[in-house]
Amino acid sequence: MPQDITRTAMVNLDKLAQHVASKPIDMKLNDTDGRMILRQIMDGWGVFNVLLGDYWNVLQAQGLDSRAIDTYGTLMAAAQLLVGKQGLASVGLNLDDFKTVGEIIAAATQMQREQELENWHKCLNWLMQSSVDNFSRGERKSVGMIVDEYRRDGGHDTELRNVQKQLYTVNISLVKKPKFGPGLFLAIPKDGPNLSKIYADQVWYGTGWWNALQQAPRDVVFRGYGNDQKVKNRRRCADVFAGQYG
Repeated sequence: MPQDITRTAMVNLDKLAQHVASKPIDMKLNDTDGRMILRQIMDGWGVFNVLLGDYWNVLQAQGLDSRAIDTYGTLMAAAQLLVGKQGLASVGLNLDDFKTVGEIIAAATQMQREQELENWHKCLNWLMQSSVDNFSRGERKSVGMIVDEYRRDGGHDTELRNVQKQLYTVNISLVKKPKFGPGLFLAIPKDGPNLSKIYADQVWYGTGWWNALQQAPRDVVFRGYGNDQKVKNRRRCADVFAGQYG
């Protein structure tokens, strides 16, 4: 369950020591450390969202879904706020090589993240991590990156058409459906040649992805709305609520 990620997050981040620490880390605190930590947070609060955005991007590139990014990215941003770049470097996390830091965090948390995911979630993650054929500013982006960037930039209607064009290349779309509620929905059809390529050699090939998505909670994957769930080319779709899935 998503809340289990938060409960065990520190246990999983402890595994970072197996990857980076060259000597034992002394975590003993004295009576004044609590006040100093609080002061550090207050002084640096203005840059916390910037740090969180940095961790969001690097962890997303490693394939973490946004629930995991919210958990581990928040903790790592808070750690950087407290001890700074030098403090993290002292335990082997060199922020000048941020991509490697993302790889280390992903490796340290991989087993727990994979074990707790249900079939539908793994299936959806595979899609969100898959690249589309469009290039933006020389960068090939995943489905998840396209959706999350649009949401973070404010989700303006004027930009939605451009996002849809990018997602059409893999037979899916991002839509607004007032009948379902406010927010954005990722429309995923039962078939599609490029969507089939994404799931080729995976257990969800054929109609497997469709069957897997039907296992998701109804507040994540909407179904049973008949013609209201048809989009481009009149394909019937499973509609994933982007805000709920994260």
